[in-house]
Amino acid sequence: MPAFRTALRLIVRQWPNVLLYVIGLGMLGVFILANINLTSVETFSEAKPNVAVIDRDHSALSEGLTDYLATRSTPVALEDNTVALQDATAKNTTPYIVIVPAGFGDAFQAAVADGAPAPTVETVVNYLAFTGQYMDQVTNAYLNAVRMVLSAEPDTPLAEALSQAAAATDQQVPVEVVEVEGAKSIYYKAYFFFRWMAYPLTAGLMVLVGMVFSTFMGGEVRRRNLASPLAPGRMSTQVAFACVALVLFAWLFMMVLTLIPATGGLDLLQGQPARFGILAVAALIYALVPLAIGFLVAQTGMRAAAQNGVANIVSLGFAFLSGIFMDDLSLMGDTVLKVAHATPTFWFAKATFAVQDGDPMSTFWGYNGIVLLFAVAIFAVGLLVGRLRTQTADAGGNLVAAPAAA
Repeated sequence: MPAFRTALRLIVRQWPNVLLYVIGLGMLGVFILANINLTSVETFSEAKPNVAVIDRDHSALSEGLTDYLATRSTPVALEDNTVALQDATAKNTTPYIVIVPAGFGDAFQAAVADGAPAPTVETVVNYLAFTGQYMDQVTNAYLNAVRMVLSAEPDTPLAEALSQAAAATDQQVPVEVVEVEGAKSIYYKAYFFFRWMAYPLTAGLMVLVGMVFSTFMGGEVRRRNLASPLAPGRMSTQVAFACVALVLFAWLFMMVLTLIPATGGLDLLQGQPARFGILAVAALIYALVPLAIGFLVAQTGMRAAAQNGVANIVSLGFAFLSGIFMDDLSLMGDTVLKVAHATPTFWFAKATFAVQDGDPMSTFWGYNGIVLLFAVAIFAVGLLVGRLRTQTADAGGNLVAAPAAA
């Protein structure tokens, strides 16, 4: 099978495209899923950002504020000079700095006794980090609590007022994790990755299959093939077999990626092997679509650069229109859904959702039947385009019919 071996060599020589489209985009899906955490958080821990207190007062109130902020943050020691404060703020090493001016404690108690507005501390808040604003609210809440205690009970010792204020502001709402209906299952990653693989399969197979067929249809190559003892039908069949081998390789590589722990496919294989198997079959059926599209694009006579462009546009268009990157197809707008029905990737996504939702098998195979019809229809159009192109002057098989040089 010389044509088959030649086609395989052409595919091997296109290893950069294999690495970029099939392997690279497949691993991109693994990377995305590796950064998705489905584990429920059963405990709540308060953030403790870096906080510096510059105490120029050294009163009981300023020391109480310093001690309280130390329980709600990570204390940072800073020198009391402009350069140190600006450096800490610019580098965002300390998003919140409190400066207690001299005489603050006495002025605060006097204002409370007179019913006048209480003085405020100076603050340096880095608004590039939300933690600085949060700690500013914590500081104000503590000082307001101290004021309320002293106003309500003027005879309360300051130390007792500080203790009551700290206890009051430390109150937190209890957090409880509740499982709700519709929450992501433990197999969510596996279903998502099966939908994701439609993207690298479309992009990679379109480029590689188009390249193989385009090479055999090139002018000089085509003329040599027509002069060879191998019948054109047998030659085309061998090239097609090589492309099918490419499809099987890409599909098997995606199946291997599903077994990586980050994708969750191994859990699905162990927990629900039947669902894993039918999803694998659905992916193989879908791989016939980019095979047919690559064949169609090659029949139009596009060059390699144009084929790469078309492959990227079609793969991304199919991906975003079909909803393979979404958790629920109902989130798509009505207009988008109507357009999506005209793409095979949409029906592939419907098939994966049918398995995920436990729909009847007839529904699943119905969706896959539509995908297969898309592949057959596109391949038929490719045959028609190729037939019409062989009758043109630039088909490469008739030197006499070639246009004269200008």
